[in-house]
Amino acid sequence: MQEYTPNMRRVKTAVIGTGFMGRVHSEAIRRLGNVDVAAVAAHRAEEAVAFGQAIGVERTTADYREILADPKIEAVHICTPNAVHYPMAKAALEAGKAVLCEKPLSMSAKEAQDMVALAESKNLPNCVNHNLRFYPVVQQIRRMIEAGELGTSWLSKARTRRIGCSTRPITTGASRRPQTGRFA
Repeated sequence: MQEYTPNMRRVKTAVIGTGFMGRVHSEAIRRLGNVDVAAVAAHRAEEAVAFGQAIGVERTTADYREILADPKIEAVHICTPNAVHYPMAKAALEAGKAVLCEKPLSMSAKEAQDMVALAESKNLPNCVNHNLRFYPVVQQIRRMIEAGELGTSWLSKARTRRIGCSTRPITTGASRRPQTGRFA
């Protein structure tokens, strides 16, 4: 990863989804230095406004398509329920936006293949986030495996708990609603 320098071009991105992962992505974006969260979208306008106020983003909407229509937004982070990842990511790619989508990319292999083909045809990044990869404990285990400190691994099992992220207090909270296509 390229280290941030003050003369780097600023990139405007949007976060779609205001639950737990929306907060995690917003904090990660803030720490990059050259990327700004320029807009936030949620299923309901009041959720978007509350989240935007909590993270210092003025532009909010209940319709993610408004963000996709904005030529100043170069990328989107899709942090919504799984069932709407594919239609949102597909719409974003069709609108010329780079996509960073929470896992899973889609609900079927066919949808994932279609999205990969679309991204390639548009020459756009289409990424799936695996946020644990860079956790310090995961990196430590990786180093231990590479150094042979753990011997031959035949089976591994790990458990994690959501412990939040280090942001200022946000009152929107993670969604407890069923994962349905409510954003579509």
